[in-house]
Amino acid sequence: MKTKSFKYRSLIYILASITLFLLILCLVAYGKYTDKKEEFDKVSLYLYELEVETPLEAILNYIGTGPIELVDWDKQGLHEELTFLFNNLDKGLFNVDYLGTEVIPEETLTQLWNLQKIIQIIVNDTSEDSINNETKERIIKLTNAINSCEMIGINRSWNQVHSELECLLNNY
Repeated sequence: MKTKSFKYRSLIYILASITLFLLILCLVAYGKYTDKKEEFDKVSLYLYELEVETPLEAILNYIGTGPIELVDWDKQGLHEELTFLFNNLDKGLFNVDYLGTEVIPEETLTQLWNLQKIIQIIVNDTSEDSINNETKERIIKLTNAINSCEMIGINRSWNQVHSELECLLNNY
């Protein structure tokens, strides 16, 4: 009898050792995964800043936040520059949307799509020969929303991006 219990005891120790070893391997793999996920989140947030916030900042700096009358809409090159800036923003939104829900939370992605719809309307309107008053009002409304929501700056998380986009869309 003592031989059998010793035999089972050895088997239990071996199984416990293997289980412990597998558990340690799983924890190490999970740690590496979370490190990579954090790194990927940082890279995707940086892409968002480059592709979306930088063009928003350029539009804000180019147009300003004053009333529609203070902008010299007849200034040479303004129409081309605005077309260029809004096309860049539209392309940037498309590039960020491409990351999908694996990277960007679904609610934030929906907000990006809503912003892209607004930008595409402006892009279509600025591609015409002249900018009509309705488009001018949209552009001023957008720059005022960008300014009031303090969209420019380093984003530390997608939650912060979500809050900024929510503010922008509500103020637009």
